[in-house]
Amino acid sequence: MKFGTDLQLAILGSPAKVKIMGFLLTDGRQVSENELAQRVGFSQPAVNKALRQLGDLNLIERNKMGNSYVWSLRRQSYAYDAILTLREFFQKPRMPLDYLMETLRRGFGETAVASHAYLIGSVATGHESGKSDVDVLIITRDAKGKSLAQEQAARMHNEVYEKFNALLSVSVVSSAGAEKNPWMKKEEGKIRLW
Repeated sequence: MKFGTDLQLAILGSPAKVKIMGFLLTDGRQVSENELAQRVGFSQPAVNKALRQLGDLNLIERNKMGNSYVWSLRRQSYAYDAILTLREFFQKPRMPLDYLMETLRRGFGETAVASHAYLIGSVATGHESGKSDVDVLIITRDAKGKSLAQEQAARMHNEVYEKFNALLSVSVVSSAGAEKNPWMKKEEGKIRLW
């Protein structure tokens, strides 16, 4: 056991270790190295290396079961309580897109002024880059709703930028204008927010 180890970096410092800890925290049972490799999507040698490193931290233990060995979390470990807080994080894996959609829904809300809202553009199609903006299309019931939706968009700009380091670009059209646009009839290239 190395006592001068940065525990967070040692556990979360490699994708293989993150996946292994996530699996062991959520599944909770003993598992063989080969099954673990299949479950987490890494090669057996990569899993073996990660298991040895996690074992050196006293986070997991190896037990003989029949002719093979199985691995499990070592619940008596000093670090078990610390990593237990990650269980919920691993049980409900979320992508940044999930957080973005939640932020947009909460910020714009399903108001009476907007009948529908869509995430469109490169973020919706999964082709965004680090510099992509967040494109949102809001369809309002009438012209009054259009100005209210634009006010909401102005309030949301800073929050989206602070949370996601991306600019928010909002287009607001009335339902009459949306009906004239043939693109609106297509389902691909957009994600419905509400």
